[in-house]
Amino acid sequence: MTAYQKKKETEPNKKRAARPSRIGLGRLCAALFALLLLLSALPAAAETGVREPKFGDGLRASGGHNINAFIRWTLTHVDPSTVPEGAELALPAESCGTSPWQYLYGGIRTRTDETTLTNFYNNHYNEQMTRQQYDALTAHWSRSGYATDCQGLLDAWLTYEEGEPTDINVQMNYYYWCTQKGRIDEITRPYRIGEALFVQSETSGNMGHIGWVCGFDADGTPLAVESRGISYGVVITRIDHRNWTHRGLMTVVFSYPSAGSTAFPELPPVPDAPETPEDPAPANIISPSFGGGSGTEADPWLISTAAHLLALSSRVKAGHDCSGEYYRITNDITFNDTSDWEEWDLQHAPANEWEPIGYWNSASANRAFRGNLDGGGHTLRGLYFADDQQSFVGLFGYIREGADCAVRDLTIEESYFYGLNNVGGVAGMAAGDVIIENCRFTGRIRAELFVGGVVGYAEQRTGAPIILRCAFGGRIKAIWSAGGIVGASTEGTFIGRCFGAGAIEASDFIGGIAGRCEGTTVENCYNSGENIGNTAVAGLIGRADDCTLRCCYSACDPAPTETGGGFAAAGESSLIESCFYLQPASDALVNGFGEPVSAEELRSEEALSGFDFESVWTFDPLSAYVYPQLIDNPHFYCPLPQQGDVDGSGSVNVTDAVIALRAAMGVITLGEDQLPRADMNGSGTADVTDALMILRIAMGVVS
Repeated sequence: MTAYQKKKETEPNKKRAARPSRIGLGRLCAALFALLLLLSALPAAAETGVREPKFGDGLRASGGHNINAFIRWTLTHVDPSTVPEGAELALPAESCGTSPWQYLYGGIRTRTDETTLTNFYNNHYNEQMTRQQYDALTAHWSRSGYATDCQGLLDAWLTYEEGEPTDINVQMNYYYWCTQKGRIDEITRPYRIGEALFVQSETSGNMGHIGWVCGFDADGTPLAVESRGISYGVVITRIDHRNWTHRGLMTVVFSYPSAGSTAFPELPPVPDAPETPEDPAPANIISPSFGGGSGTEADPWLISTAAHLLALSSRVKAGHDCSGEYYRITNDITFNDTSDWEEWDLQHAPANEWEPIGYWNSASANRAFRGNLDGGGHTLRGLYFADDQQSFVGLFGYIREGADCAVRDLTIEESYFYGLNNVGGVAGMAAGDVIIENCRFTGRIRAELFVGGVVGYAEQRTGAPIILRCAFGGRIKAIWSAGGIVGASTEGTFIGRCFGAGAIEASDFIGGIAGRCEGTTVENCYNSGENIGNTAVAGLIGRADDCTLRCCYSACDPAPTETGGGFAAAGESSLIESCFYLQPASDALVNGFGEPVSAEELRSEEALSGFDFESVWTFDPLSAYVYPQLIDNPHFYCPLPQQGDVDGSGSVNVTDAVIALRAAMGVITLGEDQLPRADMNGSGTADVTDALMILRIAMGVVS
């Protein structure tokens, strides 16, 4: 499960220091648990005949629940489009998805009408995305259907079966209900229908997401049914396409006999959730503390140190939106020692943490930067922010239209941003009449929804954002809607003379310029990076609806596991003029969006009809990049790690082999960017075979 899908998790049997005349929490929990078992075994008072089963009965070993009945029920609630062709399921594939359910964090059996959707937004999503984003994600949902979160899928079924409310969280499920459990890479027994799958949280060590084996793909790979996320709903996925870490049989509450069937009653209405109180207004505004200036266009506030830039962040956080104010960076600024920046992640942090400038939520939307920042052509290095539960992350968290609102002439490199949704190298979100011009990002970004190398989400307000002459040369790991320049953009957004040269790995809607675009104009842009994912993976734009695309090209060969396109993967009603893409290795990527060309044609002015090679495009004979590049936005290469270069030194040597071997032996744990470089055979782990292969490369035996 994703970070925003997590419930509060308990730590069963946690030991505490003994104190006189007090019962330890662990003993108290054990006593209550024993009492619950005892009560569940007692007959009901004044009862005649056969007693109807109660929820507590299931807590006894091999209690009366049939695991196949639960799995068969879940399969009637999946998105039918996710059923793989040729899958062998516990229910006939044609019976899947008769009443698909969506996903809402905190929902057990939530009716998805307008009232409950609004309440869940106010209570759970209003600090992660705008209402416009939320409405776009839920627009196609049935207003008479239902939603759960991941564990809520099981809770809902138990509720129908027993007629009593229940709410067991993922952590309790693993520790109390599962047997024959452990890490997936340490269990060798075959998978069974109904076996529970878990994802262990990187931050807490607790179980944060759950799914269940529901069948097998045509090649024998186990399939999981899971309530996955707000943009997915209840789906079926191959387990090797997901990041499951643990497994176990729920034999404490379920028996695993042959398949049976069970009926379930009509769903009762869900009560409205309470409204979320609004944030109080800020008590004070932090006084400016900069290196000089007065904040006017002629005499801008001067920023020359990390402390000055942090002062700007604090000022906006306190409620000053900087509208009509001007700021200028006067020299390069380094926030942290970047010698090990490739290893930064949630567990490996440098000394100083960045605080994004501005943030958004529905209760206090005035925490936006609405001023003008001139980067002066300088570079910011070593920015670090990592909180997988915070949205609106980047150098700026949230920029919104104001008097001459703009960010210009700035490079961010060797930096790391890890957030939840709306995350970008320059800005997590840019809303309204905002200009982001001549900005470059070459660091690493990790997030879930709406993730961009420059802007996570570009949204129309009174006006719409303009993104000019920007570039991305870093790496992105995301789930949904990820792009080299913008993760997603709405009506009126303009993207011009930008390029992507980085690496993007996500699940759905991936493009070298944009993951998803609606009503957006993209002109004179290109991508030469690497895009990897499952569905809607394309060279330039994952999905383009009602867009205008002119004089663009992709030199990328996308790598989707399911659907993709050489130029764009999907979309409707878009105008595409003079757009080209390098003939892909797979004919499945030739889909009518743009025109495929050969490598020779992509190096020819004559073949690229419509391109302006006088004032916009050029071929640089001194550059190693052989395809067209922009005159006013010179190409640079993405610092992609070489396979086998585990330590990121720029070459494969014996040290890399030793690191991989130590990881294979369990002596060390590799960082999130080291593991892909060490995993030479694609097994998902670093093993002895990988170490030997790296050693052979280092010795020159193989290339």
